[in-house]
Amino acid sequence: MKNSVILFIGLILGACSVSEDPDLEPSTDNESRLQELLVEADRIMSLPTSSPDGRLKMVKNSISTSDIYYPTDESFSYSVLKDANLDTVGITLSYFNDEQVQTRHSISFENGAAYKWSTFEYVYTPESLLDEIYSSNSNMQRRLLGKYHYDSQNLLIKIEYPYENGAELLIYENDEFNRIANEWKTVKGQDNHILDYLVYRYDGELLVAKESGTNGSNSDEREDAFQYFYDSQGKLIMAKEFDPYFGFQQKEKLEYFYYGEDN
Repeated sequence: MKNSVILFIGLILGACSVSEDPDLEPSTDNESRLQELLVEADRIMSLPTSSPDGRLKMVKNSISTSDIYYPTDESFSYSVLKDANLDTVGITLSYFNDEQVQTRHSISFENGAAYKWSTFEYVYTPESLLDEIYSSNSNMQRRLLGKYHYDSQNLLIKIEYPYENGAELLIYENDEFNRIANEWKTVKGQDNHILDYLVYRYDGELLVAKESGTNGSNSDEREDAFQYFYDSQGKLIMAKEFDPYFGFQQKEKLEYFYYGEDN
């Protein structure tokens, strides 16, 4: 399994967001920007949609459900996030180019009213590898969120998350099958300071778990911090997260549903 599959898991576990028309010039005023995105979301959500077999249809956990829709224009998709009371709390619109997400924006709702937005922009290398992610929101100017680093074989080895006076690093080690074997967090310039060490476990080509020692330590005595479950076709249908800092209690369970299935 190439580690691009790991990036896919990370993306579909990500937050709900809303993207804009690439031709829409963003306003510098937060309230105006919010209104622009609401108008754009209303336009996109009024378009006819398709139900492509095998595409992700819904993601849900114990407190919310995200329904994903695919307009007949295949350059974008959108989703609607609802809470346990079926109130809309977020809208997602994502724009793609050659099946790679380019821009995402999110609109959050409270008591039926939109109150904040955020933006994610994705930049790729000439080899079509994710290179940089930029973010901005109602309270923050556009900034570099993450920088991706690869080795000579185009395998992911590091993600750098810069902050004002330094950077947090997420480090990856790959095995002889070009799969991610281990990951951990550290701080730039403090390589011996290791946090949240994870060991990847596979079943054939499928990642089935990430193991951790107590308190995120690099220990031979490990339990599952993440578990992944698949259907007979290898599509992800469930992901669970456990907290190594609190006795590996379950923190989260996500379920994934696809078009063309009896859900």
